[in-house]
Amino acid sequence: EKRDSSGWTALLYADYCKQRDCVVAMLQPDDPDVCAEQLRLLAELLQSPVRTTRERATQVLEYVATVPEFFGAINSYVAANPLMLDTTLSFLLKNRCLLSFENKHAYFRRRIADSSDMETSNGSWASSQSRILVDRARLVPTACASLLNMSGDEVRNSNFAVAWEGEQGVGTGPVREFFGQVSAALLSEEEGLFFKAGDGSVLHPKGGRQSVRKREKMQALGRLVGLAMRQQVYVNVRFSRAMVKLILGQRLGFEDLEEVWGDLYSNLKWMLDEPDSTSIYETTFSVVEEDDAEAHGEAAGVKTREVDLIPGGRGVDVTEESKGKYVEAYAKYKLGESTRPLFDAFLMGLSFVVDRSIVQIYSEEEFELALCGLQEINVDEWQRSTVYQGWTDEGPLTKDSSLAAWFWTYVRSLSRESKALLLKFCTGSSSVPPDGFDHLFGLYGEQRFTLVGLGLGQDDRLPSASTCFNMLKVPQYPDASTLEEKF
Repeated sequence: EKRDSSGWTALLYADYCKQRDCVVAMLQPDDPDVCAEQLRLLAELLQSPVRTTRERATQVLEYVATVPEFFGAINSYVAANPLMLDTTLSFLLKNRCLLSFENKHAYFRRRIADSSDMETSNGSWASSQSRILVDRARLVPTACASLLNMSGDEVRNSNFAVAWEGEQGVGTGPVREFFGQVSAALLSEEEGLFFKAGDGSVLHPKGGRQSVRKREKMQALGRLVGLAMRQQVYVNVRFSRAMVKLILGQRLGFEDLEEVWGDLYSNLKWMLDEPDSTSIYETTFSVVEEDDAEAHGEAAGVKTREVDLIPGGRGVDVTEESKGKYVEAYAKYKLGESTRPLFDAFLMGLSFVVDRSIVQIYSEEEFELALCGLQEINVDEWQRSTVYQGWTDEGPLTKDSSLAAWFWTYVRSLSRESKALLLKFCTGSSSVPPDGFDHLFGLYGEQRFTLVGLGLGQDDRLPSASTCFNMLKVPQYPDASTLEEKF
């Protein structure tokens, strides 16, 4: 713990001298307690008033994050002592590369739980159910109205329910269907909030000025996404990397254009790299933007306008000397100001439901995993995690029963898409929680998948499910081929 006049410890000097073996040895990753104490000292150094000390401490952290032994040791320690992220180890939340996804997600869930069912704004405790009513015939307008009318106390209530107009369903099934149906509707081309970017697999907000109606729908989508994360319902929402980075408060750069506007990125890169390119592309410091015509008080459609990238840009020619500035300004506009009307509405909705600071602990890939769940279904894990109940012609249903063996053989024979549909039939969601099948969420919290045998005399019935309990009920069929036919 000895330090010099600038506050440097031996650990910082070892890193400064590029003695990386010494750095690892001092951190003692095999001893979690010593490792945690060294982290505590680094946390202090990160708060040093001396800039060079802060910078060196940051470099040490960036290096040790690449050392598997250290990464494993500190994350094991955090997993065993999660509340230390609120105190001594809180600086790890600002150095996201040091925390595993499992620890980040556990922290996120704990913070959500801490803010749920808390004392409400009027001094009472939130214990009643937050319930919204949706009409299938008017899905988008009724869903958006319900979402935007929810109070802060209601969105924090963990006792969340959905009722479909004229239907009797209750529990997690209608809730999961609500998130799936409404998210798909708001992301569709008909609503005009997003366009398919790159190879068509991701969505990016449309640019230009947007009508109040569309901004309200985008705000409702933000609330929907926030509620899905709060309620541990996974939705198939594939945003562009650029949009996710904006959600996480990260800086965007020229390279972020490539996924969203591949042709534009290639053309601008060619302009940068090719000598005398401006003699071929005669242009000014301006772009043509497509607005939602309703934002101008006109009928639905598109209205174009010229936008200056710099003051008076439409009158300023792009030259060889200024093309770098032009490309930078163009990229900044397309990734920022152009999509700001819809993105800001989305962010307003998301932040109303979930504290943005706890969302920002994730990387771009981790955010998608937390929102969408695992898309790849591991049948071995699914089978290992399953609980067995009920009866077969052999007696109680167990993992070794013929009916169970036939079922898992059938599941393994399915395509990826069909496995997802089967999982949705059983649980109401086609995605797996980020931490696996053991953490499937049901009516009463975590509920593992349950396979139930209905016994003899039921072979004329089809399989049925109780999505609230992640339960699949299978009659006793005479053989494997009959089981496959019934599914």
